[in-house]
Amino acid sequence: MQIQSKLAEALKNCGMTQTALAKILGIRQQTISHYIKGDIFPALDTLANLCAVLDLDANEILCLNDSGGTARAAKYNIGTLNNHGKIDMK
Repeated sequence: MQIQSKLAEALKNCGMTQTALAKILGIRQQTISHYIKGDIFPALDTLANLCAVLDLDANEILCLNDSGGTARAAKYNIGTLNNHGKIDMK
């Protein structure tokens, strides 16, 4: 899955170990390993913290782009994301 490879690549690019990242996030190194292997997916708050620490865009890590996300939202008439990252319902 692309999400795991993007996490692994970001970790490698920043030169940080899984242990160091885990310490910053207040979780176990094994948990970081599970994220990268795709065994588990981080909770949304942890994902937000991962993105902040690794300087990643959440849309990029989730393999989304603006046009795709907006197009899907419009297609299903569920709304669009506002500037605060929340869905404005139609």
